[in-house]
Amino acid sequence: MKTYLSMDVGSCKVKYAIINEKLDVIESGSAYSILDDKEKLFTIFADIAKKYQGQVEGMTLSIPGVIDMQTGFAYSGGVFNWVDHVPYAQEVSKAVGMPVAVCNDAKAAAFAEIGYGSLKKTQNGVLLMLLGGGIGGAVVIDGRLVNGSHYGAGEFSYMMGDYRNRDDNEDMFASACSMDALAQLVSARCEKKMNVFQIMAGLADKDVNVISGVKDYCNRLARYIYNIQCVVDAERFVISGTITDEPMIMDMINEAVDETFQNARFQRIYRPEIKDVVFHDDAKLYGAVYHYRQLYEDIE
Repeated sequence: MKTYLSMDVGSCKVKYAIINEKLDVIESGSAYSILDDKEKLFTIFADIAKKYQGQVEGMTLSIPGVIDMQTGFAYSGGVFNWVDHVPYAQEVSKAVGMPVAVCNDAKAAAFAEIGYGSLKKTQNGVLLMLLGGGIGGAVVIDGRLVNGSHYGAGEFSYMMGDYRNRDDNEDMFASACSMDALAQLVSARCEKKMNVFQIMAGLADKDVNVISGVKDYCNRLARYIYNIQCVVDAERFVISGTITDEPMIMDMINEAVDETFQNARFQRIYRPEIKDVVFHDDAKLYGAVYHYRQLYEDIE
């Protein structure tokens, strides 16, 4: 049975796993470092790959940035400023001595859902990743991930929701609906500073102030879902992020979406199904394997 070395590159940690075709994790681990240095990062890649040389089909990477996922060329690298028009897959392959596939981290999470999870066999769908400071995601049309002309499709963070063009960018999707925004809304209701984990605990305890703040957040999120749906006409939106581990959140998001679609002046837009993801913490590791197999093994 074929196995693959999958890596998820974050700002201070590289997670890796040996995963087979059946999605069994044979072995896993992580390496910590300050990863804003190319030489240090590539040394980590090479050291990990050396352990599995000859045991895996190849290596697949999930990284931030604007990536041509067919060629592995990185136009930018998100938090990694040194990534600027870099033939990333080619250079990593040379460093580790095996075939390498590279994909954007949000799209890797989407691949996990497309290949094995909540977007499997979904013709038209959207993945929204509710992140600390932004919104990641992906769009699926006719069962295929949409890259866009400049590989930026699904960069939902930069959507603007206010025609008044305010200077503070409060209407930008990332500013309005990130986990930082959720914390601010709940903190305002509770009149004290709250973080995401305290919010999850407050929901479990049925704290009325926490619930009110989360409702404010869900109402915001529902409006952006409505706007995206006007363009994509998806059958399903899949929501991921730490907060979605609390089942009550998904119910509240669905309630807010119901209200938004029901109250729309023109009843012309189909209300999509809203679901949780199948894969959580390790989504990008699984999705990167799916991308590798699409690229090198031509799987559907």
